Amino acid sequence: MSLPKLTAAAALALGSLLAAAAHADTMLAESGVIVGTQALQFSFLAPAAGTINMQLTDLAWPVQFSSLDLSATSTNTVLQSMAGPGDLSFGISSGGTYYAHLMATAQGSLDVGAYSLNISYTPLGVVPLPASAWMLLGGLAMLAAALRHRVVLPLAASS
Repeated sequence: MSLPKLTAAAALALGSLLAAAAHADTMLAESGVIVGTQALQFSFLAPAAGTINMQLTDLAWPVQFSSLDLSATSTNTVLQSMAGPGDLSFGISSGGTYYAHLMATAQGSLDVGAYSLNISYTPLGVVPLPASAWMLLGGLAMLAAALRHRVVLPLAASS
């Protein structure tokens, strides 16, 4: 394999390794049943600064909740809150213990409802260099190698 082709292949391989996106880690996946009116608290540990994503779902079993609220707190501060099911996302500046507070009121003849709560954490990190940048570097390396090995033709003598 020639040097330019080898350089390009190495640049593409390195680009695919370094361009991996940050992934979210599941901190809590909880489903449960509420009878009447209940308040629940869940704690989770975030290892460092990052983004917390919470997804609260009313499973509508046997019927929807009459109220379903979620708030996220640290030990002494309310960070975010929402009324009703949905998604909640917020940044944290440091690691530590955080809390999710779920308040729900069931309805219907059975006075029962079911919910699902998922909490994930995405760490802050170095933004990876996109694969296109590695491909550009590979192309430049191929160009440099081609220029280095180019043959210089003598100029014809003029009369």
